[in-house]
Amino acid sequence: MIMKISLIFTVLNESENITRLLNSIVKQSKVPHEVVVVDGGSSDNTLEILHDFAKNHKSLQMKIISQPGATRSAGRNLAIREANYAVIACTDAGCRLHKNWLEEISKPFDDPKVQAVIGNYNVVTDNLWQRAPAAAASTNLGNKSDIQVLASSRSFA
Repeated sequence: MIMKISLIFTVLNESENITRLLNSIVKQSKVPHEVVVVDGGSSDNTLEILHDFAKNHKSLQMKIISQPGATRSAGRNLAIREANYAVIACTDAGCRLHKNWLEEISKPFDDPKVQAVIGNYNVVTDNLWQRAPAAAASTNLGNKSDIQVLASSRSFA
């Protein structure tokens, strides 16, 4: 049986970042069966970029929802409600997904006892002022399963 996966994320004025994420989604070793995006009322051309991408990548089933005023959490909850599949992977608009991200984060669901999976992520920085808080936010733990971390919307299923 093929496990169907919904990939969700929220956006707000992400025109500078969104194309990198979208390109990383279509390059996944395991492509999601649908992508649900909730825009919280972007005033830049984020929605236009999303719609153009969906039109140019018809094999990627994208559902784009405009919900002005939606916070990241409210947008995520709306995306979850709109998702068609039981396995829901969550990322953020400023991310670039490793080519095996969706495949790896969904593997544990082969075990019916697994209810949630936290994935690793590295924060990409441009300068020293960004590196310090990024180091604190990163969850790249390698294979250390005995360390407890909080789930992040950047890499969660």
